[in-house]
Amino acid sequence: MAKLPDYQPSLIPEGVYHFKITTEPEIRKTGNTTWLIFKFLIKDTEGNERKFSSVIFPGDSEYRIILLIAGGEPDEKGIPHLKNMDTNELVGVEFDAEIIHEADRKDPAQIRDRIRNILFDSEEDVPEPSGKDEEIPF
Repeated sequence: MAKLPDYQPSLIPEGVYHFKITTEPEIRKTGNTTWLIFKFLIKDTEGNERKFSSVIFPGDSEYRIILLIAGGEPDEKGIPHLKNMDTNELVGVEFDAEIIHEADRKDPAQIRDRIRNILFDSEEDVPEPSGKDEEIPF
């Protein structure tokens, strides 16, 4: 796992951290786009803690995985939906994941911390979504 610095930089150093969701996600919507702001307490290998928030879109694999870890029931395609859950169930959910630095799509000069590669004890804990059975052209 990574180590948090003694000071509070604008970007958290890339690496693996332990995450704990501290509040219900804040749901925001603009036009047809919906996103959630998750607030976490992250911990490094030495036990240093820091508050961290991250925007997660429903199309992100991290969104799906967090809902499954929290006990969300997947639909026939293997995708859970927040509307079918009590958002309070997300508070206290813990997992390990990687923080990476990613450029904003609209403004590449803006770099953001992003949660990626959520780690599990078992691959069987989180089923793969089943998309359309389409043949992949080569």
